[in-house]
Amino acid sequence: SYAVRAYVVRALLRGERLSSSDDAISRLAGSAQPAEWAIGVFAKIALGEATVAEHIDDKDARVRRAVAMGSLTVPERDAAARNRMLVRRLTREDDAITRQVLSIGLLGGDPDQTMTTSTLIDRAESGGGDAAMATFALARRADTPLARKVTQLLASKDPVLRAHAARGLGEAVLPDATGR
Repeated sequence: SYAVRAYVVRALLRGERLSSSDDAISRLAGSAQPAEWAIGVFAKIALGEATVAEHIDDKDARVRRAVAMGSLTVPERDAAARNRMLVRRLTREDDAITRQVLSIGLLGGDPDQTMTTSTLIDRAESGGGDAAMATFALARRADTPLARKVTQLLASKDPVLRAHAARGLGEAVLPDATGR
């Protein structure tokens, strides 16, 4: 799997593709072994040969995580659609680790408000790997009723949470967002 990841990075950064490596990825993506299947799907999505929509609802959590990680290479013009798919899956994901990885979809701040505000608050206060992204999405949708919670997040002891709260406020409709 390290070799596949290294190949994907090389292909993305240098634009160099090898047919033997592409064949190996195809074999992995067709494997009956879940771990191999996941790395193959990751590579296919990262290289633009498969889509998030094709695999986001796979029965195996490892594959769903691979989909989210591979999707980070999606071109900016397609990022909003990717984010929506990841967040939709996030709202019904049972696996805790996969929920953290799917929070990549909150990079867009959840403009459709697919996740409930209370869920974002819970995730922001959880201290988990998705807390920063949930904080960003929550602050981004901040309005007067959420002002107190956002203020608390801005005062967090965690500098990453503070930064994401401030970043989200930069896109918020809260009247005094810039003053905060």
